[in-house]
Amino acid sequence: ENNSNGTNEDNNQSSNEWDAALSISGIRRDSESETEFYGSKNETLRDHLIWQLNLTPFSELDHSIAIALIDGIDDEGYLTVTIEEIREDFHSEESPVEVDEVEAVLRRIQQFDPIGVGCRDLKECLICQLRNYPKDTPHIETAQLLLNDCLSLLGQKNYRAIIKQTALSEQDIKEG
Repeated sequence: ENNSNGTNEDNNQSSNEWDAALSISGIRRDSESETEFYGSKNETLRDHLIWQLNLTPFSELDHSIAIALIDGIDDEGYLTVTIEEIREDFHSEESPVEVDEVEAVLRRIQQFDPIGVGCRDLKECLICQLRNYPKDTPHIETAQLLLNDCLSLLGQKNYRAIIKQTALSEQDIKEG
């Protein structure tokens, strides 16, 4: 039903447009809970990464490297093969592949959803995620310092050692 402003009709049209956009992108919405999720319930992380890969411009070689890297990512999202192993798979006399090229492809994959996928450990994953925040995000520098220099101490909740090592205050640590 339409009121004098047409807002019910406008809301229904906006909702239908949103639902159509979601279905095109592969995101479905559970109408009762409004939960959004990608693809079907059976979609794997690999499927989701390949879908994103196919939407991303890569040279033919880099696309092949990306597939090999994605194949080396476990169900937890961590890379389980070395960059050198991937390089060796693609390197030849007539078509040399450098470690830097494989690293560059990996960095692009690490920007796929979920951000940080393909990292080799928790620290690298968290650093990758932090890089996606605007540089003016409050406490970003403190968070980067804690991740780079004190991750194991942070995991142990050894705040005294962190304060001693970094000269941060307890308040800085809590905010970072």
